[in-house]
Amino acid sequence: MTDGGTFVMSITDSAYRCPPGPYERASMGAHYLKTNKPRSKILLLDSKETFSKQGLFRQGWEALYGDMIEWISADNDGKVAKVEAGALTAETAFGVNHKADVLNVVVPQKAGWIADRAGVTNETGWVPVKGNTFESARVPGIYVAGDATIAAPMPKSGFCATARGKVAAVAIIADLAGTEPAPASFVNTCYSLVGPDWGISVAGICYFDGGKLAGRAGSGGISPIGADAAFREAEAV
Repeated sequence: MTDGGTFVMSITDSAYRCPPGPYERASMGAHYLKTNKPRSKILLLDSKETFSKQGLFRQGWEALYGDMIEWISADNDGKVAKVEAGALTAETAFGVNHKADVLNVVVPQKAGWIADRAGVTNETGWVPVKGNTFESARVPGIYVAGDATIAAPMPKSGFCATARGKVAAVAIIADLAGTEPAPASFVNTCYSLVGPDWGISVAGICYFDGGKLAGRAGSGGISPIGADAAFREAEAV
């Protein structure tokens, strides 16, 4: 990609691993381009109308990269309907073609082959589970603790996966001992870099309540909009 080129990213609207991942990738790409190819552009064609930590990302993009990053939401024809890999072209739902020098397509995702083979996925391609144990809701005795699960409002993050794994392990031990599993509680923290010294975060707590997973009111939150440089740099460490 030469200086002045365009990096185009197509972002799926379905569930995918690490909700802020594409936007952090765009941020790191922008840092590289600003340093090495400052006349270049990044175009984000999004199949969603909002995204994780949106206000914080966009504040950082404007401050660090000016107008280098352009985000087009679904309601502004950001949804990509067709990709021509050989031509490096993405066509939106309304027939607009975007030519790229580098084209990155975040495709729709689903649980892995092993989950399909085990019979634990449903029509969405993901795995419904019992929120207090993470045992499959379809096949007894199989526990699924990672990104493959349907576990809203918990995101598909690595931090959540480790929390789910611990709850599942305790539930398995309880099942082997013939006792009831301990009450389930889950913590999530996700840090993203917008630039080398510009970090942002989101955190939250979920618990099993009335037969389903729920967010704990008043827990967690996101980095404050307009935080000073020292705060952002501390988040980046």
